Amino acid sequence: MGFLLVAALGTAMAVGSAASQAGLPREVLLLTRIKRRMAQNLEHIPDYTCLETIERSRRRAALQPFQVVDTVRLEVVVVGGKELYSWPGAEKFEEEEVGAIVTGGLISSGDFAMHAHDVFATTNPMFTYGGVEELDGRRALRYDFRIPLMASGWTITYGQQTGKVGSTGSFWADEQTLDVLRLEVNGDSIPPDLAIAEVFTRINYGKVRIGASEVVLPQGAEVGMTGLLGGASRNRIEFTHCREYVGESVISYEPPAEVAAAATPRRFTEVRLPVGLEVPVELDTAIDSQTARVGDLIMARVRTDVRQKKTLVVPRGALLKGRIRRLEKHDDRGVYFVVGLEFLAMEFDGKRAGFFGELRELGPLEGLSRQLFSSGLRRETRWQETITARQLPGVGTFFMRGSRFQLPRGLRMTWVTQEIRR
Repeated sequence: MGFLLVAALGTAMAVGSAASQAGLPREVLLLTRIKRRMAQNLEHIPDYTCLETIERSRRRAALQPFQVVDTVRLEVVVVGGKELYSWPGAEKFEEEEVGAIVTGGLISSGDFAMHAHDVFATTNPMFTYGGVEELDGRRALRYDFRIPLMASGWTITYGQQTGKVGSTGSFWADEQTLDVLRLEVNGDSIPPDLAIAEVFTRINYGKVRIGASEVVLPQGAEVGMTGLLGGASRNRIEFTHCREYVGESVISYEPPAEVAAAATPRRFTEVRLPVGLEVPVELDTAIDSQTARVGDLIMARVRTDVRQKKTLVVPRGALLKGRIRRLEKHDDRGVYFVVGLEFLAMEFDGKRAGFFGELRELGPLEGLSRQLFSSGLRRETRWQETITARQLPGVGTFFMRGSRFQLPRGLRMTWVTQEIRR
């Protein structure tokens, strides 16, 4: 089941000078200065892009500990008043919701800028002064707020249900600099058909120097959702590698040398692969479950010449480029992983073709269980109990037993091309 939290923009606020009039309480004057300072900072957010690393955990009951499921890496930027996302190293940001990029599990947008915009740069919240508190060794002003349901732009998707929620929360600002240090947002007036008891977002801020500029950006966040039956999901997010946003360019974060070289833009002649082509490949990027992350770049090489009706279509050595799409650790039927690999493009002889395929063969490999060959739910019955996983179109999905696994370079796979349906 998938979970998507989206924080949308509210009505823009023009910070006026009324609060600067004599006679207003000090906490009101400080609130105006904090909001003005944060709103000006948010105006510069579209100038920067950051790497967002998300550790996703869940538990099935209230008394159970959280278990890490996977870790996802995304690139985030604000464009046109929206948070846009891409896989690291991609040539452009996607216009679709982040839930269409990262499928399954809890995923959220708004943590980079939109929650802050709704609190500090709109007229929607109602504020109450909470006093001075110590936060991480600093004296901080706390303000509580509420955004009514009718004024809220926060939507939640749980399974097949989507609903708008209001919010309550608090923020803390440094007493001396008035820089915002932390923002907490809690869901309020949650529609009963969403079957959610609690949802929250906590964001920590800090100053980041990028070039000659210094800007307050989110450093990390925690997002949580608890169902009515006690099951819960939790994401811990880190924002790193922030840099100036320069448009649709290739972004690299020191991947392995062979990946970095392959990310260098080149001119290709676009071609189309025929449907039904059987492509035997060898993995060119080793994958270790302990260090790999969802979104990591992967490469494979075509093992032999691929022909159709005796005509050479793809030469031996052609490069397949893709990503890790799933790396979910489970412990409900013994410890195992659901792994998903997706190849998106093939390059050879100055040509490039989009790749959309179905994984037909994999291995041999120790710990490998039966592969998932078709879309929809597929059951694995070789173990003592039956488990299921949802197959994603164009993603080769399979099970690996144990608490850790490795896919070595040279691992053999056979893919069959299908009609591209993106």
